[in-house]
Amino acid sequence: MMDEAGTATGFEGQCEPLPAGDTSLAAAQQRIAQLEAALQEAGRTIQSLRESELRYREIFDGASDIILVLGLDGRRLAWSPAGERILGYSAEEIQAMSVREFSHLVVPEHRERVRRALRDKVEGGNVELHYEADFIAKDGRRVTLEVNSRLLFRDGRPVAIQGILRDITNRKHIEQALRESEARYRDLFENANDIVYVHDFEGRFLSINRKVERVLGYTPADTRHLTLTHIVTPEHRARALQAIADKLAGKTETTQYELDVIAKNGQRVTLEISSRLFYEHGVPVGIHGTARDVTKRRQMEKALRESEARYRTLFDSAQDVIYCHDLQGHVLDINPAAEKLFGYRRDEARSINVVDLLLPESRPVALAAIKPLLDGTETTVRYEATLLARDGRRITLEMITWLVLENGTPVAFQGIGRDLTERRLSERALRESEERFRRIFDAAPLGIVLVSLTGQILRANRAVCEWLGYAPEEIVGRPHTDFIPPEDTEESMRLARRLVEDAKLSSFQTERRYLTKHGQVVWGRLTVVALRNGEEQPQYLLGMIEDITQQRLLEEQVRHAQKMEAAGQLAAGIAHEFNNLLTVVAGYAGLLERRLAPTSVERSSPDLLHRYARDILTAVSRASVLTGQLLAFGRKQPQQLAPLNLNDLVLDAVRMLRPLLEPHITLVTDLSPDLGIVVADRQQLEQVLTNLAVNARDAMPKGGTLTLMTLNVWHEARPETRSRAMFRRKAVRDETMQMHPYVMLAVSDTGTGMSEEVRQRIFEPFFTTKPVGKGTGLGLSVVEGIIAQNKGFITVESEVGKGTTFRIFLPRGELLQAAPAGS
Repeated sequence: MMDEAGTATGFEGQCEPLPAGDTSLAAAQQRIAQLEAALQEAGRTIQSLRESELRYREIFDGASDIILVLGLDGRRLAWSPAGERILGYSAEEIQAMSVREFSHLVVPEHRERVRRALRDKVEGGNVELHYEADFIAKDGRRVTLEVNSRLLFRDGRPVAIQGILRDITNRKHIEQALRESEARYRDLFENANDIVYVHDFEGRFLSINRKVERVLGYTPADTRHLTLTHIVTPEHRARALQAIADKLAGKTETTQYELDVIAKNGQRVTLEISSRLFYEHGVPVGIHGTARDVTKRRQMEKALRESEARYRTLFDSAQDVIYCHDLQGHVLDINPAAEKLFGYRRDEARSINVVDLLLPESRPVALAAIKPLLDGTETTVRYEATLLARDGRRITLEMITWLVLENGTPVAFQGIGRDLTERRLSERALRESEERFRRIFDAAPLGIVLVSLTGQILRANRAVCEWLGYAPEEIVGRPHTDFIPPEDTEESMRLARRLVEDAKLSSFQTERRYLTKHGQVVWGRLTVVALRNGEEQPQYLLGMIEDITQQRLLEEQVRHAQKMEAAGQLAAGIAHEFNNLLTVVAGYAGLLERRLAPTSVERSSPDLLHRYARDILTAVSRASVLTGQLLAFGRKQPQQLAPLNLNDLVLDAVRMLRPLLEPHITLVTDLSPDLGIVVADRQQLEQVLTNLAVNARDAMPKGGTLTLMTLNVWHEARPETRSRAMFRRKAVRDETMQMHPYVMLAVSDTGTGMSEEVRQRIFEPFFTTKPVGKGTGLGLSVVEGIIAQNKGFITVESEVGKGTTFRIFLPRGELLQAAPAGS
């Protein structure tokens, strides 16, 4: 309605028809009162609605979330101002959009989700739906909205959908970042190079990564049943518990320390621990830490320390000079050996340039030597240089130098120098000595040859070349056996091998035949010396030859004369002995002839004739014995060789010898129980034992003791007996023989003994100290002959008034072998 001012005012009216027939004023007034009351109630309702609408508008406009009212026909009935803040679209722009345009505010991949949600909302009735969807803002941003919606009803019918759209983009970003952070943490946790763990304050493991299996052998599942104290070594448990206590006491937030733990296989592993308190809701609930396996590092550090200690020990105790100087030559360090050699203290040496110590002629040598190091073509170089010591001495060093690098860059030179001063002097003296030796070698009147261990002649002097008729080049390089007769080759090689192989044998001497260039045989006395190095290893053989050809000819003439003299003596001795025997035979034969002649007046009794015959037979028997001794002396008797135990021989001989000995002579035996076997002629040895026993008996006219002893011994095959005061014939001399196993038979008496003059002659044929008719002088010659025929030898020791001992050595029947050293 319009008032007088033309202002339109709205009214809400209500009209009701009066009941038919009710026209009374009272009824009308009553009805009017009812209407007024109804109008007043309606006014109050309208006022309440206005207030509710105002509050809704305040909420609608001030809400931080988008409030959307969407008609079921797709019309946008309401769009709160928050929509413009969040998506950039005003309410007018939203309401002006078509349904398709509005639906395209949702990202394509979420549109179907939104349509299904709206359809489910309408079909499901008054059911609240909650979902999320991404929208495209006006500026193209992607915005994630959390949608909560419900149906709006009028008169019991759904007329619209109201939705609250909350911007959760930042929350989603945070959640995504959190998920990514969690994924990164989990990836880092599981794939960390170190053990990552969480344990409570009692040391029980709450979480641990897979690295624990690679380091300690325990799986993460295994650790659920372990505590920290279970795996820590006893000596480090207190350290681990103290670290936990310090954190709980607030003394430290984080700690770093090392622990030794025992792996599943029992090995000790060193871990470097870094740990801190772990909180939940601001309350400490455990320990979070990392453990790095530093076992190898600690081992390397230990090895490095040991290496450094060894280097320092070597540096300080080395006998060679060890030095270090920078690239300009300034000395950085020297060892005590350098201090001693050059006379400079270490601190003094640091103010010296090595160039100043080098002699002028050595400077270019040193600079040229180290250039390849700087060029990178060599890693070490070796050269010699002469330097001046503090006292002016010249010192020659053999130097080995290398570069010291830091991060691949050369910073200094280090090296070792060996003092060659004495060696160079020695080499000079050696060269002079070699020159003197060469002059002596070439000028010596004796023949001298230098032979390799393989037998090749390396050098021959003028004397030997002239003696054999060769030029030096015709001898050098040839085997030494080319110059001796073929039948002497084996013996020559044997002696050379013996000299090379036996370190105790320094030389040997022998007389040998040689062949000249023209095939003539000459004799030389050869002395061979083994030239050995510092380790006593043979290097060469040096032979010295003296021409004894003329001497051998003279000796042969002398031997022939001696042989003729000996033959004469032998013939005279035999003639004398047989003449004595024939005289006896002839005398008694004449007596028999006279006594038995038919015309004889001197008839003899049978007893007398029997005595004559017996004496003739005795003379004949002595002649037979003499013949046997001559055969034995000449070694013409045949031998019956067989294995023999000398103990058995002695025991059998004792029974035979007792009747031959005087009653006042005591016979004693001393027999070795494990005596070796010999191969010999038993009958010949019985004769030897009998001859020696009879000689011992004759040497003890007033009685004494005769001792027979046997023993296993090691002895030279043919010993040099003169040094032992024992007799030995020169013909059996051989100084190159080794020690061999023998069986010894000793015959000792306590008789008169003999002088040295007699002892030297006792083995000579027909030499005797017995009265005429008591001995032939062949007994001991026969004994020596028999022993030699059985491959043995005999020695004698005697002293006047104390007795005599004969020792017989026969080779043992077992395989002969060299005796051990010191036997």
